[in-house]
Amino acid sequence: MMLSMLSGHNAKGASVPNSTGASATNATSAAIADEHDLLLKELDIPLWDKSFDLRSGVGYKDNVLLNDNDSRGSGFFVNGADVTIFRLPMDQWEFHFLLTGDDIRYWRNVGVDHEDLWSATAEVKKSFGDTWQASLQSQYIYLDQVLEITDIALNAHLPPTNVVGHTILVRPGVQKWLSSNVWVRLEADGLRQFFTEPADSYFRFGPRLILGYDYGRNSEATLSCGILEQENDHFTKALPDGTPIPNTSLRALRYETALASKHNWDVRKHWQSTTKLSFLYFQDNFSSYYNYYEYGASELVRFSAGTWNVTGTASVLHDEYPVQTVSGDGTPRFRTTTMTLGLKVEKNLIKTLKIFVNYENASALSDSQDEVYHANTISGGLDWEF
Repeated sequence: MMLSMLSGHNAKGASVPNSTGASATNATSAAIADEHDLLLKELDIPLWDKSFDLRSGVGYKDNVLLNDNDSRGSGFFVNGADVTIFRLPMDQWEFHFLLTGDDIRYWRNVGVDHEDLWSATAEVKKSFGDTWQASLQSQYIYLDQVLEITDIALNAHLPPTNVVGHTILVRPGVQKWLSSNVWVRLEADGLRQFFTEPADSYFRFGPRLILGYDYGRNSEATLSCGILEQENDHFTKALPDGTPIPNTSLRALRYETALASKHNWDVRKHWQSTTKLSFLYFQDNFSSYYNYYEYGASELVRFSAGTWNVTGTASVLHDEYPVQTVSGDGTPRFRTTTMTLGLKVEKNLIKTLKIFVNYENASALSDSQDEVYHANTISGGLDWEF
């Protein structure tokens, strides 16, 4: 509540400047910044804040290698951490940093003995007057996991495998408020992805346009469209039958569209939901052998009351390849569908300590039997915030 009061005059909620001109707008912004500084001092609120989170637990996964033909299960230890640093949106500046990740250690070697996923994200924002804002986001992701690699391998019909990856993303953007609750943002993605074989590394870059609408109870709806170019390190051009053409380099365009909604269902925010629908068309620059269409949908529902937090998730991705077949002429066109269901229950024991239980079901259906799998994971432990 205090953060809302302190940021009540930031660019997002301010009115469009009137005809008194830029000098009046700048003077108003400076006066508001002075008011905020005074309020911070009076209330003894630090401009910068931080939080740290450590968690540890145990669990069991019944199909670690995501291979129904050779299902191998194992118990595991899981340890993770979160680090958050942020600056209050004062004097037109705002900053957020988040480091988060989990390390899983399996009790027996079933082909892999551990899995990791860690990410670090930093974003700085600067407002100009009442209606413009510039931002710069950077992100690094490290993963060492068993993954389905259909869309990142030279051969699309490989089963899930252990992959180590590093992702580096830089995303500058500029946002314009068209009214008090309607805005448009232009972003430019610059991404470098490194993968171990058989997955392939690539560059990806291009613009994305987002139209946003803010409405009651801090809810938001967005529509985004992007065209990104992808250049792979080792992908070569291929004939329509999949025969690679030596000494060539594959380039592709990704046409992305997404409609998303983040909705708070009641004033106290006991119920929250996030809904997303997405479409992707991947178009190679030669024979269309690598082309595919991807349709996606996801839902997250969160309930919070007292010392309880319950989060449910569901997602589905369906890929269709109009040229590639399962195993040559006369066989069906290649298709694959992946689905995940998740449930997380948290209970605060004291203010800084909570207990949690996680469950996830992941499955894949495909015309290629090597890529069909079902996996269940359950874990529980303690989370300490300080």
